[in-house]
Amino acid sequence: IIITTSASDRRFLIGMGGTIAHRSSSQTNIMVARYSVTLGLQDDQNPYTAELEAIEMALKYMPNGLQYRELTVFSSSQLSLKAVTRHGNNQVRLPSDRFISISND
Repeated sequence: IIITTSASDRRFLIGMGGTIAHRSSSQTNIMVARYSVTLGLQDDQNPYTAELEAIEMALKYMPNGLQYRELTVFSSSQLSLKAVTRHGNNQVRLPSDRFISISND
């Protein structure tokens, strides 16, 4: 499973979005979900937390049957991933206090 996420800051609004793709046996990616949301004003949100929300949304709403597959997250914010990595053990803490494992490959 491949998850891509991105956050943006435009006209004083913060938004985020992403895609979920399934890599088939023929090594082609099949898009299974796409999402985007305006989270709110700059005063209440920032792109850093929006990126974390984008990752969490992808995991929370993963299509049935794909939840327990190996996955790779591509993020437009390496800072977001680095900031939540716990002591080099490749565990990421998401805003909901859930943890996911990440690979630095």
